[in-house]
Amino acid sequence: KLFGELREIKLKNSSVSRDCIDLIVQTLHIYEKISSVKLVNVTEPEMKFSNKVSRVFSIFHSLKSTEQLTRLRLVGCGLTQGDLASLSQALRTNQRLKSLDLSKNPKMSGDDYVGIKALAAFLGDPENSFIEHLALNANNLNNTCFELLFQAITSNKSLTSIQINSNSCSTSGAQSIANALEHNKSIK
Repeated sequence: KLFGELREIKLKNSSVSRDCIDLIVQTLHIYEKISSVKLVNVTEPEMKFSNKVSRVFSIFHSLKSTEQLTRLRLVGCGLTQGDLASLSQALRTNQRLKSLDLSKNPKMSGDDYVGIKALAAFLGDPENSFIEHLALNANNLNNTCFELLFQAITSNKSLTSIQINSNSCSTSGAQSIANALEHNKSIK
């Protein structure tokens, strides 16, 4: 273990290669005491293949072996609906995670809402009541996204803070938020 007691990985404003992602994944496997992963404006060079899969996806599977991870920030990383669905599944394996920031990933929302539905299912499952802070700022979320998410979190007992700044919300989305806040007194 080259870095002794490594506790945090931060990478900001970078275009990463497959080797870099592989190194992050290996690090997550080796250093079980990492409590925070922060990737901000980390993108991958466009792949020339038609079946492009996000390499950041590999990090999600490392959540299983990173038992000490309490904060995960994937801000502006170009996450897609598929990435969000995969992340929602992977999150079920790490019940120590307290803070999840997925801001500035506008490709996460779309017409079929696959990723948002998966995140809503995760947040609404009583067995997954461990995330306390959720940030979804500037993700191009619309009223349907708000309805799905806030309907699910009415029963979530751990969530105390949710940030949804810079999204598209009209009366129906605001009503979904109001209903959730009325039923879930732990959210501030």
